[in-house]
Amino acid sequence: MLIRKQGRKRGKGGDVTAVKPRPGTGHPYGIIETFPLARFRFLLRAETPIHLPGFKGSALHGGLGHALRCLSPHFHDLLFNPAAGGDNTKRELPKPFTLIPPLDGGDVITAGQAFAFELTLFGNAIHHFPIYLAAVGHLGKVLGLGNNRGKFSIGAVMLETPGGNARPVLDTNGKLIPLPSIQPVSLPLSDGHGATNDQTVTIHLKTRLRLKHQGRLVREAPPFSLFIGRLIGRANSLANFYHQNPSFDHERKQQWIEQARNIHTAAIGAHWQDLARYSGRQKEWMKFGGLLGTVSYRGPLQPFLPLLELGTWMGVGGKTSFGLGKYEMEMKPCTN
Repeated sequence: MLIRKQGRKRGKGGDVTAVKPRPGTGHPYGIIETFPLARFRFLLRAETPIHLPGFKGSALHGGLGHALRCLSPHFHDLLFNPAAGGDNTKRELPKPFTLIPPLDGGDVITAGQAFAFELTLFGNAIHHFPIYLAAVGHLGKVLGLGNNRGKFSIGAVMLETPGGNARPVLDTNGKLIPLPSIQPVSLPLSDGHGATNDQTVTIHLKTRLRLKHQGRLVREAPPFSLFIGRLIGRANSLANFYHQNPSFDHERKQQWIEQARNIHTAAIGAHWQDLARYSGRQKEWMKFGGLLGTVSYRGPLQPFLPLLELGTWMGVGGKTSFGLGKYEMEMKPCTN
């Protein structure tokens, strides 16, 4: 299992985005010095019709796992099912990736139609990108995707960076390009320590958000302190298992959550939307409902911006490996 192993700052498939909060004495987000991740966008073309449900994350997640198992049970457990990798605890370990499926609502991808999905890898898993690439290729050519096992080909794979730029990681023959070695990209962060100016951030929930509080799913817009707490928990978990940096300690986590109580909910446009998926592994229908829409928060937000930005890359809440918990953020200064 990949547990806090020392790793390079660049993956074999390309440059790594290192989310790098600026350290500050006693400041909560000084704990994670860097947070390496890499987001790859797969541009695909259907060779035959592919029949998929409205939310395609379940089919894509299951297909990727099946392909990894076919190629190598070892890499399947290492990169897709870390709980099977020898950890002796009963906890559910986070998967070292998130995927974002095509978000259109159509249930048929016609032959010749282009479609795409995103795969974000964390920490040491980045160095295994060629295994994920091989699995996607095997899924498209051999196993097929969807109820009818429709086939697809990989047209291109792009490595995305924070500025909205992207570079190809495959050549015209489908081989990995040896990209030049450059310093890891860092997200533009401000320390914001002691900042008091109010701002407004709007969270756009692009896929269903599943947060739990006191053992129950939150079915209405969460308070900012809960949202931040879950972001800290996810960053904490990923850093513990897939990166060399230490986790957030309890005291600093509580400091940050307490500070987050000063941020108020300004507007709510989020609603609960049910979703059901059939689990081939468990042979039953599973509930995948969550919150969609927008929620705006207002207050002295500057100290939280690095973590909010990180969340746009790593997702938040349950079932992120299926594509849930994806959000985008929009910042505005307060005018009154």
